[in-house]
Amino acid sequence: MRNGLTTVLLLILIVVSSVSLWTHHPSDPSYLNSQTSVMHIQRATINKFGLMGANFAAVSISIFGIGAFWLPIMFLMGIRLVSRNAKSKVYIIFLVGGVSLMFSTGELFTFNHIKYLKFFNIYIQSSGIFGELLSMRLIRLIGL
Repeated sequence: MRNGLTTVLLLILIVVSSVSLWTHHPSDPSYLNSQTSVMHIQRATINKFGLMGANFAAVSISIFGIGAFWLPIMFLMGIRLVSRNAKSKVYIIFLVGGVSLMFSTGELFTFNHIKYLKFFNIYIQSSGIFGELLSMRLIRLIGL
């Protein structure tokens, strides 16, 4: 029963995260958008999941950058872990590895001095907030 409920929850997260990320638009009202005010929230969002999807996509992309697009795949792999009744140690390793993958995806672009990537005529930041700080530190250490 518990595994079935967790699987259904992860399936919902897969749909919500993938649709929210793929329909993300920088002009959507969100908590991180500087144009968001009481008047701007009244207008329609481009995101298919509305204000909730716009906020999810904005927060995910601001933290992980382009690596946020790994989230639906991580949720899909989480279903596999749940169905196999994996131990808690495996979940921790999976979580650390997934977060590392999301950060390193943006870092690869940042090391090549690519700050924004163009997806469907929308520019998305290659690395998120923490990735940007980490890449600045590593670039100084390496001397690039």
